[in-house]
Amino acid sequence: ESLGNLTSLQILHLYRNQLSGPIPESLGNLTSLQILYLLWNELSGPIPESLGNLTSLQRLHLYGNQLTGPIPESLGNLTSLRELHLYRNQLTGPIPESLGNLTSLQLLSLAYNELTGPIPESLGNLTSLRELSLAWNQLTGPIPESLGNLTSLQRLYFYGNNLNGTIPESLGNLTYLSYLNLGGNQLSGPIPESLGNL
Repeated sequence: ESLGNLTSLQILHLYRNQLSGPIPESLGNLTSLQILYLLWNELSGPIPESLGNLTSLQRLHLYGNQLTGPIPESLGNLTSLRELHLYRNQLTGPIPESLGNLTSLQLLSLAYNELTGPIPESLGNLTSLRELSLAWNQLTGPIPESLGNLTSLQRLYFYGNNLNGTIPESLGNLTYLSYLNLGGNQLSGPIPESLGNL
């Protein structure tokens, strides 16, 4: 917990160890922090709401742990964030609408969790995004038309969910896309002609 006293700290790398137990709430005091790497440990429990205080944060990598519970709405406060990697945990609940506030985000990976509910329309605000991975969750509902706004996107991974409805025509706007995987869902209807623009 005393790491929360290091208020001038800008970079914290504790990755690829065997650290266990929860992420301390006190890390939310590190308001100068730009990079937080806790990936590939054995951390458990929820992602602290207090991480939403880290408004200087540019990279948050928590993947490859055993984190549970929902993705905190407070992460939508991290408007300097460029990379958010939460994949390969046991996170549950919906994807927060507030992630649509992260307009500097270039990489977003929430894959290999147990997330439910729809893909938020607000993700269409993330116009700097180059990679979006929501694969291997339990997401339902349609693919939002708003994702056609993500014209910098290069890789889109939605496979292994329960998405339904048609493939949006708007995905044809993603002319920088080099990888598109929508497999293992319950999509129906025609393949849009607009995908010929890719």
